[in-house]
Amino acid sequence: MKAKRVSIGECARKKAETYHGSCIFKSTSPNIKNQNIKAVNIEISFDESLKLYLAIQSSILSVNKFKKNTKVGKSMGIVLCVKTDNNAISVFEKKI
Repeated sequence: MKAKRVSIGECARKKAETYHGSCIFKSTSPNIKNQNIKAVNIEISFDESLKLYLAIQSSILSVNKFKKNTKVGKSMGIVLCVKTDNNAISVFEKKI
């Protein structure tokens, strides 16, 4: 008996129009799990979000230059540093 073919549209979960993706992070420093913080929402203006986008894109392109079949290449990633004293987010590459 043939299996019924299902189109991708029927299986795909619907996302809100404002949702643009996510990723899993490895760790936080300092560890916020121990402080019983479940989530942090960061509000960013459009102009500042463009700056953040360019910073993330630049760091990803820089990390992508490492050879992924080497130990160093596999361990490279990016860090988003949220500074609460001056409401800034810094982006830089780091061995993770």
